[in-house]
Amino acid sequence: MRNKKQNASKNNLKKILLVVIVILFVFLAIYAFTPCIIEQRKLNKQIANLENEIRKVRESNEKLTKEIHALKNDPLYIEKLARKELGLIRSGEVIYKLKPDKE
Repeated sequence: MRNKKQNASKNNLKKILLVVIVILFVFLAIYAFTPCIIEQRKLNKQIANLENEIRKVRESNEKLTKEIHALKNDPLYIEKLARKELGLIRSGEVIYKLKPDKE
């Protein structure tokens, strides 16, 4: 009878020791991988920001490419730009500049 109690006690001790080892292993794994997970999240945010910046630069490049094409090939665009930016007029046109009303 005493032998059975000792065996049961040893089995319980082994189970407790196994549970403690598993818990220690889990805590060790969490401790070891937490910095990696935090770094991964930072890198993912950085990647998302860079992808957004790349998208904006591509859109800007596309807009500039269209403008270059228009400047090279579209005389109406050049005329419109010259009128807007330089205040140029065609011969025979008259520009009227109105003064704002003072109230």
